[in-house]
Amino acid sequence: MKSPSPVHGTPAFHVPEEKMLVVADLHMGIEREMALRGIHLPSRTRKFAEELSALASRTRAKRLVFAGDVRHNIPLASFRERRELPLFFSAMLGAYGEVEIVKGNHDALIEELAPPNIKVHPTTGLRIGDAGICHGHSWPSKKVMSAPLLLVAHSHPVVTFRDGLGRAWSERCWLRAPFSGGKRYPRAEGEMVLMPAYNSYCGGSPVNVEGEPILGPLFRQKIVDLKEATIYMLDGTALGKRRDLMAPQRS
Repeated sequence: MKSPSPVHGTPAFHVPEEKMLVVADLHMGIEREMALRGIHLPSRTRKFAEELSALASRTRAKRLVFAGDVRHNIPLASFRERRELPLFFSAMLGAYGEVEIVKGNHDALIEELAPPNIKVHPTTGLRIGDAGICHGHSWPSKKVMSAPLLLVAHSHPVVTFRDGLGRAWSERCWLRAPFSGGKRYPRAEGEMVLMPAYNSYCGGSPVNVEGEPILGPLFRQKIVDLKEATIYMLDGTALGKRRDLMAPQRS
């Protein structure tokens, strides 16, 4: 059996032993917010449905778990979300058979938009086998944190590059790190994987720029050992330890 790992070239994580695929931060409906700012982009709901259906065939996964922020607009759902999300969820049930959602900070009303046969879990997270899954904006349960592997989202991690002329650009990335321990989670002895946002429209938070925080209480309280974190690109390239890739913040 293969080890749990990201699916090459995608922001999706595969847990073969559980026949499970995990994705996070789709932020479907974000186009409405962007349109209010004068940026008009087409809906990506159908594109996401096609991509995730193809990943079901590619990985042979039978279970799809959303690690929070399936939808974007809060507190109310837009007309487009109310029209498109039920169709999207139906397509996912057809592709995977079993679909679950761990609520994120943007997932208000998600129960109203999802079919009744989709399980919606609280923000404290979900544990399936050796994998704990949470969105990351609030404290996970002790059961979730005791898993050997914790999948966390919310921060939309990107790694920032600069060329010789000082031009900068960012790419979505994975961050893998051990736990530091602590009184709150004395059984947290495994490792954490910080997941990139599935939706590239979301932008991201640089994980290799000084002074840029990684969001969520696990990072604020230093329960994750960022000194030992390793950064990976979506294509699987290991860039190295985060501590060796840090760059000064530029105005």
